[in-house]
Amino acid sequence: MKKIQTTLFKLMAFAALLLTWTACGDVEHEGTPQPRNPEITVEAEEYYVQIATENVDGYAFIYRWLDLDGVTWHITVSNVSPDEADPDNTGAVPEGIEITDQSILTYNGVRELQINNRDILNYLQELGLFQADSKSTLYLYLAGTNADGTSVLTADGLPSYCSTIHVTVGPGVE
Repeated sequence: MKKIQTTLFKLMAFAALLLTWTACGDVEHEGTPQPRNPEITVEAEEYYVQIATENVDGYAFIYRWLDLDGVTWHITVSNVSPDEADPDNTGAVPEGIEITDQSILTYNGVRELQINNRDILNYLQELGLFQADSKSTLYLYLAGTNADGTSVLTADGLPSYCSTIHVTVGPGVE
């Protein structure tokens, strides 16, 4: 009886070991890299920023999007919503403030642009929207151009992507 139990225990231990090896075998390598769809992909549609005298020099948010090889990125801040600027929904970018692309490329192919509260205040001032103790909305447009001059499109087939920035400026902020 003891010999049967020992044999069964050894078989079960071997089966468990075999199951563990086969289950973990697929995780040990990344496999063949898959090409990315050549489209504009942004992390978030909306950002909420609260600026007070205590955090005026801090970061508002980090704008992230997937990088594409050979693409030049254009970033524009405007106070004109996509519905107002582009009633026909063609993806046109309205007049606004061009932001110099100082984004960094992370290890996983994501571009990150740090936008701080002082930048937001400057955009509000340039667009004539700055007031202490107020709420405003800004629109951040991202567009990409390939090396051959053609536009990179969003998943919806538009040549730009728009994120909304809801800004609350506290009292006493200058």
